[in-house]
Amino acid sequence: MAGIKALISLSFGGAIGLMFLMLGCALPVYDKYWPLFLLFFYILSPIPYCISRRVVDDTDSASNACKELAIFLTTGIVISAFGLPIVFARAEVDLVDLLRQRLVLLVEESSRDMEVLRQVGSELLCLQSSEVKLEGLVEELHAEAQHRAAVAEGLQAELHAEAERSAAVTESLHTELRSKTVDLEKLQDLNQTLTEELKDLRRAHQKEVKELQQENEGSLRKLQETAEQFEWLCQQQRNWMCCVKRFKDCLMEEREALLQQVSKLQKKAEKLKMRFHDDSPTRSLICPLQDTECCDSRTTWDVDAVSDLKSQVDKSNPLYEEIFNQSGTPINRYQKPP
Repeated sequence: MAGIKALISLSFGGAIGLMFLMLGCALPVYDKYWPLFLLFFYILSPIPYCISRRVVDDTDSASNACKELAIFLTTGIVISAFGLPIVFARAEVDLVDLLRQRLVLLVEESSRDMEVLRQVGSELLCLQSSEVKLEGLVEELHAEAQHRAAVAEGLQAELHAEAERSAAVTESLHTELRSKTVDLEKLQDLNQTLTEELKDLRRAHQKEVKELQQENEGSLRKLQETAEQFEWLCQQQRNWMCCVKRFKDCLMEEREALLQQVSKLQKKAEKLKMRFHDDSPTRSLICPLQDTECCDSRTTWDVDAVSDLKSQVDKSNPLYEEIFNQSGTPINRYQKPP
C-alpha cells in the first residue's frame, strides 16, 4: 500500500514538475536564468507528493519520516534528470541562433571593412601624392619663416627705437603736463577772483539797471505827456489849417470880387477916357474952365472908389474873425503854426 502511494505521488509530482519546466522554457528570460528555474522546480517538485500524502493518509508516524525524505529527494533528482536534457537542448538551439547572428554580423562587418580598406587605400595614394606637395610647401614655409624672422628682427629694432622715442615723448609730455597743471592752478585762482569781481559787477549792474528802470519809467511818463501835448498841438495845427483854408478861400473870393470890381472900374475909366478924348478938343476951345473941372471930378472919383474899397476890407475883417471864433480857436490870422 505504501509503494502504491509513493508511485502515485511520484508520478503526480513528476507531471507537475515537467509542466512547470516546460512553462519556464517557454519564457523569454529562461536563456539567462535557467539555473534558477531548475532550482525552483527541484524545490517545488515534492509538493504534489506531500499533498497526496496528506490526502491519502492524514496519520503520520516517526518511522516513515526517513522514507518520506528519501522519496522527496528522489523525486527532485528524477525531475532534474528529466529536465536537464530539455534545458541543454534549448540552450544549444539558442547558442546556434546566436552563432548564426554573429556570423551574419561578421560577414557584414567584413564587407564594411573591405570598403573601408578600399577607401583607406585611395586616401593613402592621395596622401602619398600630397606628401610631395607638402614637402615643397614645407620648403616654401621654411624660406618664408626665415624671411619673416629677418623682417621680425627689423621690426623689433624699429619697435625698440620707437619705444625709446615714445619714452622721450612721454617724459616731455609729463614735464609739459606738470607745467600745464601749475598754469591751470594759477588760472583757477584767477578765475575765482574774476568770478568774485563778476559777482560784484553783477550786483552793481543790477543796481544800475533798477535805477535806469526807474529813470526809464519817469522818462516814459514824460514822453507820454509830451505825446499828449504833441497830439494837442497836432489837433491845434489841424484846426489852424482848417481856419487858414477857410480864410484863404474867403480871401480868394474877395480877391475875385475886387478884381471884378477893378476890371469894371477900368472899363468905366477907359470909357470915360475915350469920351474925354473925343470931347476934349471942342470943350477946350469952347470952355477951358469946364475941362479943368472934369479933371478934378475924375480925381475925386478915383479917391472915392479907393475909399469905398478900404471900407469893404474893413468890413470883411470882422467877418473873418467871427469865422475863426466859430472854429473854436481864437487865433490871430497872422499867427504862425507850431
